Order: sequence, then structure tokens, then C-alpha cells
Amino acid sequence: MDIREALNTLNDQLGLYDKHYLVYTEDSTHPREVVKGFEIYCRMFDYDYEVRSHLDRELFREGAVITLLDDAQLVSAIELVREKNLELGKDVGLLSYNETPLKRILAGGISVISTDWQAMGHKAAEQILKQEPGIQRVPFKIYLRNSLKR
Repeated sequence: MDIREALNTLNDQLGLYDKHYLVYTEDSTHPREVVKGFEIYCRMFDYDYEVRSHLDRELFREGAVITLLDDAQLVSAIELVREKNLELGKDVGLLSYNETPLKRILAGGISVISTDWQAMGHKAAEQILKQEPGIQRVPFKIYLRNSLKR
């Protein structure tokens, strides 16, 4: 549900692309539900989409937007954009998972959907202090940067 809502919030930007990719590796630490949320989002807007198990050169073409869950693929993705003489945020879009300081400056800024780590910490502390275990939903934050069209 979180990825679907985050992507929906970014729909004005994501709708400018004609092919949507999610790279979900077999060894991903993210739950499989991320794939389901991505697929539901794409079907809601009738977007052409694919879920890939690895980063391929062929994904990097004009009109594509690629969502990466693994930071290890981020540098390779930026290198492929440059190698194919594409402009990030114009010809091809890139969306990453989980904010890091590096994403603010890498390649002019990488757009990110991220867990609100501060809210998660507060909720966890509250549960510990009140001795109320349970599952709570933590909202996502969106950092719109130059790697997506505007």
C-alpha cells in the first residue's frame, strides 16, 4: 500500500513517461508486497510496466522511468544513462527507495520515496515506553528532485 500511495502522489511526474520499470532483485530485502503495490499502481493508470530482476541496458531508453530499491544499482543506473547519452529527468526518469544524503547531490539529485525514519523512531519509542507492542504504519516521505520530469 505504501509504494502505491507514494507513486500515486508522484503521478503528475510519472505520468510523463511511457514505460515504467521496477527492479526487484531475487535477493531483495524489501517485502514482495512492493511488487504488488507497483503493479496495482501501474494498472490503476493503465501504464505499460515491467518488473525486472536485474538492471539491463535496454531499460534505459527515452520515455522510461525506472524505480530502484537497491542503492547498489544506483551508480550503475546513472552510468548507463550517461553511456546512452540520455538526460536524467528528461529522457529517462529515475526513482529510488530510502533517502540518503548522497541522493540529494548525486547526478543533480535523485528523486526518492522513503520511510519517514524520524516518525518510525518516535512510534517505536512510544510503544516501548507504553509497553504496547504492535504493528503501526509509518508514512512515506517523497523527495522530488531532478531525476524525474516536472
